[in-house]
Amino acid sequence: ARIAFASKGCIARNARWMQWCNKRRVKRSRAWKSLWTLRLSPNASSAALPKWSTIARAWATNRSDLLFALIFFLIVPATLAAQGRAPDGWNIGVIIATDSNPYIGQSADVVPIPLISYRSGPLSIGTNGVGYRFIQTGPWDVTVAARPRFSGLISTDGALLDGIDRQVTGDLALEARYDIGVYYASFDLRQEFTGEHNGQELRFGVGTRTRVGRVGLDLGAGAFWQNDDLSRYIWGVSPAETAIGRPAYAPGDVIVPYVSLRARLPLSGNWSLLGTVRVDFLNSDISDSPIIEDDQLFSGALGISYSF
Repeated sequence: ARIAFASKGCIARNARWMQWCNKRRVKRSRAWKSLWTLRLSPNASSAALPKWSTIARAWATNRSDLLFALIFFLIVPATLAAQGRAPDGWNIGVIIATDSNPYIGQSADVVPIPLISYRSGPLSIGTNGVGYRFIQTGPWDVTVAARPRFSGLISTDGALLDGIDRQVTGDLALEARYDIGVYYASFDLRQEFTGEHNGQELRFGVGTRTRVGRVGLDLGAGAFWQNDDLSRYIWGVSPAETAIGRPAYAPGDVIVPYVSLRARLPLSGNWSLLGTVRVDFLNSDISDSPIIEDDQLFSGALGISYSF
């Protein structure tokens, strides 16, 4: 009986593994089939035929651009938050970051990203946008802000994403935070205002702060909801972007949970060492997109900052 039970468990696990592998294989085969169809089509002009050397160079060139956009969207806000409620003045630094790019045909890389911020009373300006804190009462902080949004599809000359292009957009944000001792909760409502997609996003997170020796830790978890307009812009394919093996796709409203860990180690003087890791869990509405091949997004960064 024990042997039979164990055998059934192995079969079930193997079935799930094969289903996952087949899903990835189908997405890749569709994309490569579209390229071979174009090359072998008698009606295709020589100018339209992809050159494999050009494709390889495009991947190498634009992989870092795609990664930079994803990292800036996920890591920079988290790294700045790891510094806590910063005092007035300047904070400058740099982080070395990486990301498991979920878009088809893309791979991870390592890129440096600058950190620059300035705070004066309720006003804050930096690489993460401009904010004004208009409420600070007891445990509540409420800020109105303009934030940039970077998509992982800003630069897409690679063959598998050819014809898909995204812009850096801007969001108007209402951000609230509630602190209770070492615990906190945050709520953000964002509306795109640059006329690219008119998308909306709602973010919710909870976390706790602790200290291990001199290292300050912030363990957080939460989720963000994106409406149909925003999710299609980030994860989907519009009718104008369809190609052989790449049908139009709209994920609809999506919810993406995440967990994160941020750390800050004070060094000598005003120097600090910063670190963050985060995992986003992409649901099936996103991972079923013809341009997405992963259902998890891993990101991490390590950097140094100086305050004055």
